[in-house]
Amino acid sequence: MDEKIAIYNPFDDMSFTYGKCFLCGRILGDADSSEHIFPKWLLRRYNLPPP
Repeated sequence: MDEKIAIYNPFDDMSFTYGKCFLCGRILGDADSSEHIFPKWLLRRYNLPPP
């Protein structure tokens, strides 16, 4: 099989927006949560300062 896996690269079109996942490029909907690189639960759990 000659299938190629398409890897998302946000630098291709510099698409860093709040409406798109920066890891996979999927458009985010209302049901998706918006987390920081370090999730809020992790910051709270280990008493880390917010970003």
